[in-house]
Amino acid sequence: MIFPAIKMSFGANLWEFSWRDKKAPLSGASHAAAASQAAPQLKVELAVTLYAQEILSLGKARELAEMDKLEFGLLLGKGGIPRHYGQEELHDDETSGRGE
Repeated sequence: MIFPAIKMSFGANLWEFSWRDKKAPLSGASHAAAASQAAPQLKVELAVTLYAQEILSLGKARELAEMDKLEFGLLLGKGGIPRHYGQEELHDDETSGRGE
């Protein structure tokens, strides 16, 4: 069985994939290495997608992506994804600002 190599890049449609077929199948160790390299990027993609669909909050999405607030916010801005800021977030910010 031949497995394609995946190259992901941030683009206009959130994530664009380009596939390149390998001539020889990957060994078991190569599969594990490829999966461990792809996993963090897939987590980021999933987090951004779930946030954009308002399934995850900003905090939960950035936890899934394993990014800090600034880094995840910049990624959203780069992708043209608006921040979801409602009454709950306003209340959290007010509470946090008062040190409660």
